[in-house]
Amino acid sequence: MLLPQMRQDHIPDIALAQFAHDEVHTSYCTTGPYPLAPGAIFEAASLSKPVFAAAVLTLVEQGKLDLDRPLASYLSSPYRHQQNSFGQGASDIVTDPRFNRITGRMVLSHTSGLPNWSRHQPLTLLSDPGLKWSYSGEGYVYLQRVIETITGEPLQAFVQTAVLTPLHMDHSTFVWIPELAANALIPHTADGTAGEPAHYVKALASSTLYTSLDDYAKFVSALLHPRPGSPIAREESKQFEVNSAIKLGWGLGIALENTTKKAYFHWGANPGFQSFFMIQPSSERGVLFLTDSDNGLNLVDTVVAHFVPGNHPALRFPMLHPKD
Repeated sequence: MLLPQMRQDHIPDIALAQFAHDEVHTSYCTTGPYPLAPGAIFEAASLSKPVFAAAVLTLVEQGKLDLDRPLASYLSSPYRHQQNSFGQGASDIVTDPRFNRITGRMVLSHTSGLPNWSRHQPLTLLSDPGLKWSYSGEGYVYLQRVIETITGEPLQAFVQTAVLTPLHMDHSTFVWIPELAANALIPHTADGTAGEPAHYVKALASSTLYTSLDDYAKFVSALLHPRPGSPIAREESKQFEVNSAIKLGWGLGIALENTTKKAYFHWGANPGFQSFFMIQPSSERGVLFLTDSDNGLNLVDTVVAHFVPGNHPALRFPMLHPKD
């Protein structure tokens, strides 16, 4: 089904999981001479965000975080923004008084008013908090700093305890560890050129998760059959409407497609890696795929049409079509 398009779009590998009721079926496809190992490690990119959101909600359940309390109130000093997200080089203290109104709910729903990234520049707001939807990795880094302050733990340790260990995601980590090397895939540009893998030694809640198909499928299965505090079950009525024309809303760390058969989805795009999942709880169907290519999201329409029932207007969301 996918091999001709993969060859056309220079996508070397895909790892795919199909969800149907309580069953998960995995498959692997490659355009190269060697089969893709089931334990292959991908960069999950922004598929990191739903995992972090699920971890954050464990603190809400424990009464340690109020989603509607300003995040600045959890810090003992003004927030210092690292102009390189990995903590190297210049930094600045955010002095805009509007910054002190940003809440955890705003960050998880991308309504904080912060830009996606503000690299090599002071951090400034694009709009008043809570007013507009604007995708923001900076917001997730800010919330990460607050969570690390509340828990007294670095991000990796916190998410390990809150999500990775309970779901037995034994081959997933937000920081590079040498044990990944044997199975880690390398990135590929849009023309199929192999690049250099990124070894993230500083965890970012927004984007540094390394994972395997089997591991991330465990997380998607948990979303498909949610417990009361999960990102798709908690206070869905407070979602933010992003684009009514394509039935797109945003909840706590995850996008919502508000059709008759509501669906939830997210994607990821780091240099050389693209990924996507969509689940439809009413039909108990869903799909997840991971690729080692800058063209991986080209497969979204084909994959969803095959595995998730119904029409999906939210797939017209521009961020799912970065080449358009």
